[in-house]
Amino acid sequence: AGGSGASSDGVAGAVGSDGTAASLSNAVAGSTSGQLSLTQNVRGGDGGSSGYHAAGKGGDASSSLVLSDSVASRLVLSGSAAGGTGGSSTYNLAGNGGNASLQLDGSGAGAVQVAGNATGGAGGWGHYANATGGNGGNASASARGASSGANSVDVVLTVAGGDGGSNQAGAYGALQAGSGGVASGSTAAGSSGSGAVTVRLTQSGGHGAAGYYGANAGNGADSALVDAVSGSTHGALSLTQSANGGNAGSAWGGTASSINGVAGAGKSWLSLTDSNASSVQVQLNASGGSGGGSWTDTAATNGGNADSRLLLQTSGSAQGSANATGGSGGSHSSNYGLGGDATARAEVRAPASAVASATANGGYGNPAQRYGNADAYALARSTQAGGYSQANSQAIGHQISSVAQAEGVGNGSIRASASGRGDSGQVSAIGSASDGLALSTAKATAPVGGGSGYSYASAQAASGGASATASELVNLAYTPQALSRVTGAPADSAALLAGTTHVAAALTDGVVIGSGVQGASFSPDVAPAGGSLTYLTSGEFQFKTTQSGHLIVGWLSSYGINSGFDTFSLSINSHGTLIYTQTFTTLGEAQSFFSDGTLDLGLFGAGTQNLEIAAALTTSGGVSGGFGINYLLGAVAAPVPEPSTWAMSLAGLMLLLLQRRRNPSNQTNAGEAA
Repeated sequence: AGGSGASSDGVAGAVGSDGTAASLSNAVAGSTSGQLSLTQNVRGGDGGSSGYHAAGKGGDASSSLVLSDSVASRLVLSGSAAGGTGGSSTYNLAGNGGNASLQLDGSGAGAVQVAGNATGGAGGWGHYANATGGNGGNASASARGASSGANSVDVVLTVAGGDGGSNQAGAYGALQAGSGGVASGSTAAGSSGSGAVTVRLTQSGGHGAAGYYGANAGNGADSALVDAVSGSTHGALSLTQSANGGNAGSAWGGTASSINGVAGAGKSWLSLTDSNASSVQVQLNASGGSGGGSWTDTAATNGGNADSRLLLQTSGSAQGSANATGGSGGSHSSNYGLGGDATARAEVRAPASAVASATANGGYGNPAQRYGNADAYALARSTQAGGYSQANSQAIGHQISSVAQAEGVGNGSIRASASGRGDSGQVSAIGSASDGLALSTAKATAPVGGGSGYSYASAQAASGGASATASELVNLAYTPQALSRVTGAPADSAALLAGTTHVAAALTDGVVIGSGVQGASFSPDVAPAGGSLTYLTSGEFQFKTTQSGHLIVGWLSSYGINSGFDTFSLSINSHGTLIYTQTFTTLGEAQSFFSDGTLDLGLFGAGTQNLEIAAALTTSGGVSGGFGINYLLGAVAAPVPEPSTWAMSLAGLMLLLLQRRRNPSNQTNAGEAA
């Protein structure tokens, strides 16, 4: 440790001395065939205080410990570096905190564990007239651990800027409290032959100091980490990267001209492509600092923003999460600061198993729900047939967007779930399954309308597996949500048709292309009375045909809750163009339409087809309700008509659609037509 600087002790013209800097490099050593543990800690000296003159700066601290060991069965390295505290000044400039730098690097023949901590020194206090608080010291650090074979490696590193020194102006006028020190340039890495590798890095900006009775408050420091953690192994790899913005200082007892500190922002980004590890797990965290507050006329400041973004691609299984939390707005007797905005994005791609999670929480503002905005997006994509894809997103804030998207191949587990709560916005889930020739996509979107409950959306897709059944619509009664499930080329077509009369008859000589369920439900806590909220669901089927024929939609069953809805609209689109629409205003009308009926969409030619079956449920809220449908899409071969016949068929189809729009009960039933 460095020595503390001398205080001026009131000597005329004297200033506080700086704290002594301290530095160590490979100052510890050892040798054993067992466990070898080495620790090296360094601290700078504190700055000397002063009465009427400037105080001393805290001493810097530097520590470097690098070791390559080929004997020990286990190597444990730990170390720290801490800057000295700045000296205080009664009537002048307080000293800044000392800076800290740390390097830890351990390589061993056995298991390796590395743990480090680097912290900037705190700024000194300023006490009375003309005094200014010192800024916190800066900090930077790196840590690395390496081994070979099946030995595990664990690396943990914590880096933080020093906190600013407070200031009290009293009746002598407003001066400045210290700002937080900056933490930057931090990195952590680990490697092993085939052992488990765990790397965790946390970097935090220093907090701004409070100003009292007229002194301005200090700013919190930003913290940004981009691709700061890394690892390599043929075994399991786990990485965690966290960045925290510093809190703003508050101007307590200040005036309207006093200034609260600015909160620091947190940013944690990582882009990683790994072709070695059997499994990869990554977690990113970002948080903004809290805004400055006041109990008097000083305006409160907003919370810091948070931004967390992950792009992960692996050859093994992959699981990734991005989490962002905006800082709270500064407190105030009448007007809180706004909460910081939060953005979280996680995109995960892997052959057999991909799991992505994104969580965004806007910072708290005040009891009037002046949260920051929140945006969460999660994408999970598996590329092998029968793979596992799961995406989850959640957003909480003022204006929100929560989107979860899962993509996969064949009859795997492809699920997306989105949730959220806020004053406005929406949650959306998308699930897509392909088989190389066809693509089936389920989409569900639920609105967010200021209720106390969470809005949910879920989507699931498969190709070639078992169909979603009407029993899944019962979930609408348990959890208010929008849901959609689709299956392309379902393997249980016969079972689907067995429970119907008209639909089975219409497809006697046909083929089932896809099936699905979709619907939405609501309750007063997610759909308060007095508004108008619309839930959107759809099932989209892209496929190829080798000959012309008729496209048939079969309505298998429906499910209603209480009075159902205000309106329920059905839309069918071909290649993005509307070809059929129908709106229902009563539950009974809709249940009659969707009960064992068919809809002939007319002739189609050979080639690529793209058909979407979409629904929109609208409610004015204040009650519980919901409605869902179970359907299938089929094709029946037909001779290719002559050009004149083709034109007549189109004209007849348009006339038929027009009649159906006027009379919704007159849908074409194959049994009745026969």
